[in-house]
Amino acid sequence: PTNIYFIYNYQQRNVLNLNVTGVDLDVRYAFDTAIGKISTGAGLSRKLKFDQSVGVGGQVFDVLGTAGFNTTFPSLKTEARANLGWKRGPINTMLYVNYTGGYTNWSAGAVNPVVRTNGVPTSGGDPVKSNTTVDLNLSYELDGRFKGTSVFVDGTNLLDKDPPFYNSANGYDGV
Repeated sequence: PTNIYFIYNYQQRNVLNLNVTGVDLDVRYAFDTAIGKISTGAGLSRKLKFDQSVGVGGQVFDVLGTAGFNTTFPSLKTEARANLGWKRGPINTMLYVNYTGGYTNWSAGAVNPVVRTNGVPTSGGDPVKSNTTVDLNLSYELDGRFKGTSVFVDGTNLLDKDPPFYNSANGYDGV
């Protein structure tokens, strides 16, 4: 063309290196009773190491138990979810308990500034307390013409527990 107003170059690069280890556990069990089918389960994710470096040959540093410094990959140590369910005929209920372990806020909004040595975070940040919430799912399976269809209602944070403080525009971390 005769006039070029701009050229847009959107190349992405893999500039963040992660070395992560951990343990994931998932246990499920279900059994029939006179009152219906009971199911239970639990899932746990426990990170043991979360090392990070930027670019090729960059200094390796530990971000385990933090959130906010690396905004793409939060490195929370412990996250878990347990459930207990009951099903009888077309009615199904499932109660969930969710747990997020405490961590340190290393974001730019931390009240206690993150201390960096040669660009690498070494201390500072704000402690964020652990959080436990309860969720519920109720569903009803239709039959006849609508067989295979379910109508459901989800309730999250049934106990209306406030999240732990995290210094951000909305006052909590959406992790």
